[in-house]
Amino acid sequence: ADSLRGLGISKKALLTQYVQDYNNKKLDGQLKSTEKGVKYIILNEGPGMLPKPGYMIEVNYAGSLTNEFIFDDYFNKGQPYVYRIHTGQVIKGWDDILSTFKEGTEAIVIIPSELGYGATGSSPNIPPHSELVFYLNLYKVRPMANRL
Repeated sequence: ADSLRGLGISKKALLTQYVQDYNNKKLDGQLKSTEKGVKYIILNEGPGMLPKPGYMIEVNYAGSLTNEFIFDDYFNKGQPYVYRIHTGQVIKGWDDILSTFKEGTEAIVIIPSELGYGATGSSPNIPPHSELVFYLNLYKVRPMANRL
């Protein structure tokens, strides 16, 4: 758990640097985009499998607003965030981009407001109409029977 927290410090610094570069238009040539409009830069492509709908996935992440305020840092929890992909458990932008990542992939991901928390935001830390910038690491993909 401590090693994950230590890793988190460096990943948050990395995230903040990418937020600054994004704001300063330094990433414009590097950013790719999904059909739905999630922008991303792959830092390291993982060797593993792609998650299918209904699979459980484990994600290490930190999330920032474009003003560099880090609103969420899962590294501090000492274990990855686990959820079932494509079941409406997270913001739409996460399912959109994580379904394209192979297990082990690390990326900087920029999620437009409409695929994040939209016009309502998420009290108290995410104002309405916020663009979100994440460091995302698809740490593990756990295939399971899809009973949906």
